[in-house]
Amino acid sequence: MADDKENLKNITLLAEQGDAQAQFDLAEYYLYECEEEDKETKEAKACEWFMKAAEQGHAEAQYEIGDAYNLGILGMEKDEAKAFVWYKKSAEQGFADAQNELGDCYNLGTGTEIDEAKAAEWWQKAADQGNEDAKKRLAGEAYGSDSSSTATQSSGSGGIGTKKFNIIGAVVLGALGFIFGIIGAVIGAAGGWFLGGIVAKKFFANKN
Repeated sequence: MADDKENLKNITLLAEQGDAQAQFDLAEYYLYECEEEDKETKEAKACEWFMKAAEQGHAEAQYEIGDAYNLGILGMEKDEAKAFVWYKKSAEQGFADAQNELGDCYNLGTGTEIDEAKAAEWWQKAADQGNEDAKKRLAGEAYGSDSSSTATQSSGSGGIGTKKFNIIGAVVLGALGFIFGIIGAVIGAAGGWFLGGIVAKKFFANKN
């Protein structure tokens, strides 16, 4: 416990002296570890230190500020335009989570104009760094209808997968129709033969 307090004291001192990494670490402490403040106070202090680090170019802190504006958390009012600016700053420094979020912004028009080519470009940058969400975006998975607009569609609506499904469905339905047609014909012939036998029996019985 004494060591934890000493570490916190040292981090706070470095943060106050302008060390960007210490500022980010202090923000993380208030957000996830501090037990001595109420939730609102902790979030306000976390946001304050994230902002200080972000303004000094700390990429992950810039991403956190982007999230705060995008989601309206940490005491920030929701502002998609500001969220886009901070995501972009972080993404341009190579932070994969921010690159993925920037792709989302371009795809949905969050804080910027919709640009599907740029969405795919930033998702690809994030995916190249191993970001699983970006990989899913590019594959058109787990993101809703908007994510597949650039990454998965071919010319026209519906995409290649949908067209293949429609063709297969038509073939299957056609085959089933043919099979049921044959079954119906067999049943019809058998029924006709049976009824014909009954009529013939009655006819010959009456003759006798």
